[in-house]
Amino acid sequence: MNRRLGILIVLGILGIPIVDVLLRPLVEGNKSESLIINPAEFAELYQPDAYGSLLPGWVWESPGPSGDETLRIETNRYGMRMGDVQLEKTPGTIRVAVVGDSLPFGWGVPREQSFPAVLEMLLNAGGAGRYEVLNFAAPGYTAIHALHQYENLVHHFQPDILILALGLYDSFESRLSERELLNFLQEYSLLETVDGWIKFWRDHSAMGMWWRHHRSRAGREAIEEEIANRVARGTWVDKVSHEELIETLEFILRHHLAQGGQAVLVNTNLLNFNRTSAFEKLATQLDVPLLDIRALFDRLGQFEERRKSFALSLAKNENYETDGFNHFYAEANSTYLFRVYVPESLAVASTVFITGNHPLLGDSRPNLVRMYDDGTHGDERAFDRIWSLRLHFDEPKTLYFTFTQDGMEGDWGTEPDAYENTRKNHTFLYQVSPPDFADAVEWKSPVFILNRIPFAHLLLNESSPFPNELGHKAIARRLAHILQERKPAPAIGLGAGGKN
Repeated sequence: MNRRLGILIVLGILGIPIVDVLLRPLVEGNKSESLIINPAEFAELYQPDAYGSLLPGWVWESPGPSGDETLRIETNRYGMRMGDVQLEKTPGTIRVAVVGDSLPFGWGVPREQSFPAVLEMLLNAGGAGRYEVLNFAAPGYTAIHALHQYENLVHHFQPDILILALGLYDSFESRLSERELLNFLQEYSLLETVDGWIKFWRDHSAMGMWWRHHRSRAGREAIEEEIANRVARGTWVDKVSHEELIETLEFILRHHLAQGGQAVLVNTNLLNFNRTSAFEKLATQLDVPLLDIRALFDRLGQFEERRKSFALSLAKNENYETDGFNHFYAEANSTYLFRVYVPESLAVASTVFITGNHPLLGDSRPNLVRMYDDGTHGDERAFDRIWSLRLHFDEPKTLYFTFTQDGMEGDWGTEPDAYENTRKNHTFLYQVSPPDFADAVEWKSPVFILNRIPFAHLLLNESSPFPNELGHKAIARRLAHILQERKPAPAIGLGAGGKN
């Protein structure tokens, strides 16, 4: 009897993998699509069931921005895009932690060209070797991701200086805010909670995969239902609200500063100005330096505007104000003349539109407010491919605007079931502040070029919000100047080795 029982047990154990193999096609053929837990654009780099965690020890290659080279991304054992690093800091070293999104991560450029790597080189120029710059940035990160990472990883490295470089993705519109998504994931236990052999069994066996899908089905269905409801209502929300951005960044900075560390705040949003005031308010409130990369790049791009005005034969035409910094007196208050040049390579079906953050500009809805190239509405020369529009505002205010020439009226052209408002999220905006003059001022915009921006030479391409090698060098130089100007002492605060 005992021998028979033993044989049955052995056969049962041997039969488990056989049954597992037989069930695998059925389980794999019926599994649900993965949820968008991490930024979809960069999903291959993330641990699939862990929130905001890059794959450790990962090597990933894809075509580079020019198409004729390979972009290689490698992560160390902590999921950081840099070489191996020890948790404990070498005595006498000033440790700089860069926490942020795709921009400090160095998306689109080799690792050694990213500004954290260049910054370390600049700070250690002359062979001093006292600075160690750690790159904790990850593609697609918002302030919510940064807080999660800071609590779980960054502060354990005890940095002396924290560079918090965020802002790009926080202002993006999506169906769910980042906080709402995280709450769903936590409520339905959709995040990674197991390790070791249980994780191996769950990920590599049919029964384990079935258990995993069955356990998470309710959560997936709840999230999908909420997204479907918002699609039906046409609802878009900011990934991170203005108030939550300030609150989250302030929490991180105050924790770091309370340990005696120093900090620099960096606004990485090259696309728009939605959160500029939030960064300025926080920097002033906490007395930390602020680097606004859009402001830096706009200054570096001004010579492009001057070059462009000569190319369009406008520089010697007294009827045109071409550099965007000159003002002339007119007979109306708060008068703005917007102008955009359409190259011959771009076809215009009917007209060019302007959209921006004011009712006269369509309240940020595209393809509503038309411009003119017929000598009317402020247009100075008919049929020269420079489209213009003169508008009179009751009160001067800072305006953010861009130009479009196609698409449905009032619609950015996003697919109705899209999780993110893609086209709107990736639209470069321009800014104009009220002229610093008394009454009777008309502001003439520079002659923008449709679908091009003045600082395009600092980007991977003209539609990308990510810097190229030249752009990263400019950022690194500015940060090096900020840090050296403050003269941080070695081994201060967290760097002294205290644990929290």
